[in-house]
Amino acid sequence: MRDREPETPLWAIPARGSLRHSCSKANTPIPEPHTALTLPATGIAKLTSSDLEVLEGFFSRRLDMTMATRQALAGRIGAAIQAKSGLEVPEGSSVETFLEATARQLRDQGRMQ
Repeated sequence: MRDREPETPLWAIPARGSLRHSCSKANTPIPEPHTALTLPATGIAKLTSSDLEVLEGFFSRRLDMTMATRQALAGRIGAAIQAKSGLEVPEGSSVETFLEATARQLRDQGRMQ
């Protein structure tokens, strides 16, 4: 047993390969889908701070909901927003992305004080 060479601990071996390379890259944030979406201002102007409060309430609770409940509630809120504003969910966007873009534009207009 005493004739064995001492073993080098794994943490002392320099890392090489893709793991080190991928960890050393700067993390580039992925843009949120709703930031690329701009809805017509005429439709946004028809909405009120109460509508923004409904949207914010949904956003604050959506992670605690089951997926089925979340999708159903997003659909109901989206339908109400569409009926009131005349806005449409853009092709290729989800209802939640539409709701997030609506809320962002309402906030940008300073409707919530």
